[in-house]
Amino acid sequence: MLRARSSVNCGPSRQASPTSMSNLYPSAPPAPSAPPPESVPFVARPRLLAVGRDPVQAVCNACQKDVITEVQFEWGAFTVCMALPFALFCLCCVPFCIPAFKDAVHYCPHCKGFIGKDKRL
Repeated sequence: MLRARSSVNCGPSRQASPTSMSNLYPSAPPAPSAPPPESVPFVARPRLLAVGRDPVQAVCNACQKDVITEVQFEWGAFTVCMALPFALFCLCCVPFCIPAFKDAVHYCPHCKGFIGKDKRL
């Protein structure tokens, strides 16, 4: 024989209402009030100066003097790249001795601060 299924009442039915859902999840904390904006100090960026292989007239970023730059020649990527073809003739030291193969670096004559660089490559 088959028995009819009886429904069992386990208590009052609980349906979620919008007000009861808000009790389950806490509300977001209030947003902190932002402090008033402060004035940001102005920082001057160094001026970019187009320099060549010869001394130029410029204003030094470090000492703020109007100067004619001192030029020093330093090895760079072009110097090393040119040493490779010269190595075929056992003359790889030639590019390291001739300023035309080196980068020109400009410095302030008063404070020795860096002013600019002319790269060959």
